[in-house]
Amino acid sequence: MEKRGLLMPAFLCLPEVNEILKSLNHPMQILPATKSDLSSIIPLWKKFMDDSAVWEETFQPSPDWEQHITSHLEKLLENERAQVLVAKEEDLIVGYAIIQITNNVPVFKQFDRGFITDLCVQENHRNKGIGKKMLQEIFAWFKSKGINRVELMALENNVLGRKFWKRMRFEEYMHRMYTRI
Repeated sequence: MEKRGLLMPAFLCLPEVNEILKSLNHPMQILPATKSDLSSIIPLWKKFMDDSAVWEETFQPSPDWEQHITSHLEKLLENERAQVLVAKEEDLIVGYAIIQITNNVPVFKQFDRGFITDLCVQENHRNKGIGKKMLQEIFAWFKSKGINRVELMALENNVLGRKFWKRMRFEEYMHRMYTRI
């Protein structure tokens, strides 16, 4: 049985996505998050981590997770190289995304790149184009910052999330591995 997971943070050149974005027309509002939105984002984040922890134990939140995620999100709201977005249906937040500009090691030609840390849509609001609409805003923000490569990580067992990213033309280019010692 396939577990319905949340979308999780593959590689994408932004010019390739323009045709996908032209076809999007969803009434959902995608907006930059404000500090007052955090009380709605945090329960979504917790559900996202709980679902992810089913596949990977390192996603189990710490005992003081709420304090840390609140502090982390507040810092991101003030960071020019990061953006927290919310998907709102009327006044209800039904999704969020966390994106950042990260640096590669300066020995490589491609130094700055976009990174999607989280993209989460409430389960009962999926398959309405919200994730695609959020991605449209994510790409627009990265383009405005001069970024032309966007990456993310997706858990191997998150089949639905990985299918979403592939439909959005993200490609696998690296496998992240670990061992316990």
